[in-house]
Amino acid sequence: MSRTRDRNRRDGSGLTNENRGTESHHSAVPHPVMNPKESPVTLFVKDPQRTYKDLLEELKIGFVSRVVGLDKLRTKHKTFEAKRELLREADLFLVDDRVMVEVGKSIGKMWRDAKKCVPQPVSPRFLSRDRN
Repeated sequence: MSRTRDRNRRDGSGLTNENRGTESHHSAVPHPVMNPKESPVTLFVKDPQRTYKDLLEELKIGFVSRVVGLDKLRTKHKTFEAKRELLREADLFLVDDRVMVEVGKSIGKMWRDAKKCVPQPVSPRFLSRDRN
């Protein structure tokens, strides 16, 4: 093993220095940065989006103001102006982590250009009926 690899793995984490910052860490924040009950929230999900709308109603999750499926994103929000308007509508974007890459490809560089629009991945377990 070369010296560089050996030095990078000395801490026992198995991560090299090059990819150390790519892991996500969760930390409790005493006060929310934004209140989702006052600010519009958009949720991007797999198709069919009607299933997720009904599920949100059934679970009484009322802070999501708009649910957008992949098919609707690719067809209705195809133009640059439509994408810009979609990103302007909400303050927080939640994305089903199963479709994070596809949503990123559909929206394109607009995620990077709009500083406030950092998409937050949501686990499919959060969107299921049995969340235990």
